[in-house]
Amino acid sequence: MCLRRAHLDDALVRTARAAGAEVREQCTATAVLFENGRATGIEYVDDEDRRHVVHAPVVVGADGRKSLVAQQVGVRAPRLAAPSGRACYFAYWKDDREALRHIASQWRVDGLLGTAFPCDNGDLLCLLQPPVDLIDQFRGRKVTDAYLGGIGKLPGLARRLAGCELVSRVRACTGIESYFRTSSGPGWALPGDAGHFKDPVTAQGIRDGYRYGRLLGEYLASVRMRATSTPTPSTATARWSAQREQDCIEMYQWTNVLAAGTAASPLEYELYLRARERPEYARVLSDIYNRVQSPTAMTPPSAIAGSLVRALRRGDTPIRDIAADLRVQGARLLADRRERTTFVNS
Repeated sequence: MCLRRAHLDDALVRTARAAGAEVREQCTATAVLFENGRATGIEYVDDEDRRHVVHAPVVVGADGRKSLVAQQVGVRAPRLAAPSGRACYFAYWKDDREALRHIASQWRVDGLLGTAFPCDNGDLLCLLQPPVDLIDQFRGRKVTDAYLGGIGKLPGLARRLAGCELVSRVRACTGIESYFRTSSGPGWALPGDAGHFKDPVTAQGIRDGYRYGRLLGEYLASVRMRATSTPTPSTATARWSAQREQDCIEMYQWTNVLAAGTAASPLEYELYLRARERPEYARVLSDIYNRVQSPTAMTPPSAIAGSLVRALRRGDTPIRDIAADLRVQGARLLADRRERTTFVNS
């Protein structure tokens, strides 16, 4: 379900070396080199602080949210961004319950959200994502107690962790912002979080990093690696960037809904009940996480209408709240459609 990065990154390095890549570890990039406005390589220092220069037909900045390459080429400011309404606190647990190790699970109670991902070697990654207005409860030495207390407020997650042992410190990720940056230009490209990042609530980062890193390689493999070739490497990276934006914009928007830090709305709650009772609809939800279907597949008119009727029949939510939620959800879907159209065509 969730390979730990130490093992995943090691496999990536070994695979790259086996394919003929020259890997230079324990080095730090310090600057992008330019010639006539085109990126032509990087300057870096090794672990003994010696300066080196390397030239390349394309500089690929797979260097994360604080990307040096993005800063050097002038695109650190995103084209599209949304601050998360959640913080993220996570730790690893030792998990011996084999019957549950093929299942990734998520729970929401009010504004609190928690996720359990089985990992390799008998570990389990548990994320707790409280609304940002609770961050003060997690500061400094209070973080472990607040993390465990939050798990206790999610009964399903607490039951999942029963018998598991906390084996790491609790780490924090706050000030989260989902975004798209301009991700290609003359002689450079930004795969992974350097160019596009989503709140971890939908767990799509590694998938997108590998999927679109591979796709970038496929696009570049189709051209001769010279600035004067037709099509040029920059043409290939521009096409790659446009495809990633088109593929990822709906998941970005859906992630922003789940990252808002609010409780499930009346209609959203009914959609989850529908998934519990209808296996074919539950498959739609899992297909969204697996990127087989788009998030809009979960909200066809028939599902919205059925959820509205069920919420009214249930009778435990005031009609005015259901009507207000219907207006909010309708406005959001319309705004998302406009945003997608404007962003993809810009």
